[in-house]
Amino acid sequence: MTGDANTAARQGSVLVEIGPVSRFLPDGERVVTKAGDHEILTLACDGEIFAVGNRCTHRPWRLEAGRLRPEACEIECTLHLGRFSLRSGAATDGPPGRPLPVYDVEVIDDIVHVRIPDSSMS
Repeated sequence: MTGDANTAARQGSVLVEIGPVSRFLPDGERVVTKAGDHEILTLACDGEIFAVGNRCTHRPWRLEAGRLRPEACEIECTLHLGRFSLRSGAATDGPPGRPLPVYDVEVIDDIVHVRIPDSSMS
């Protein structure tokens, strides 16, 4: 995004505090956060912090206990072994046909925040 588009996107969203960077790096904890109607899984892979929807799009199964595949920065659902890219949310293998929601991650003063749409917080 550039200039005005970036500003407009930020105006229609809110930052949700997740926790200190030290919880995630090096590849450490997985944190699930409920914010409005979002259930967000935040975790690190290969030194980068990601935030995605915590429910498989094939069946509403929680991904927080899924197997992390660090070679591709993917998470694998434990129900039917579907895999998702943490970078794009794309379903990369298995039965899921839809991508996971992906949330922007921002680090402010060593605290991880996730940006979600403002309308979902009501």
